[in-house]
Amino acid sequence: MQDEPTLESVQQLIRAFLARENPSTVRNYASALEDYRRYAKARTCECAVLELIALGPAKANERVARYQAAMLGKRDERGRVLSGRGLSPAAANLRLTVLRSLFKKARRHGIVQWELDVASVAQELVHDVRG
Repeated sequence: MQDEPTLESVQQLIRAFLARENPSTVRNYASALEDYRRYAKARTCECAVLELIALGPAKANERVARYQAAMLGKRDERGRVLSGRGLSPAAANLRLTVLRSLFKKARRHGIVQWELDVASVAQELVHDVRG
């Protein structure tokens, strides 16, 4: 039987996850985790990740899918944001990639036995550049 994840094990996981050579990557990944923390209304990033782990695979994937929908929002036919944040697919995909990568690392470290399975958002063409 696997031990229940603790705040300390999640702190170690996030430290290891952010231990990268490229400072820009570290900044972007930390920013993505902070964005999810704000969405989850958690005290710290570690608390947000621990809460997500505690949900289990089905509910965690549902929560991340709702997070994805909140990032993208709904737009009218003219492209104006009606609800949600209206982030671009690229920005939403970066945040989703960070969460998926963190959970892959958590699985490799024995913290969870599952991974997040929320698909990336299809990229939209901004304008036709084919000439």
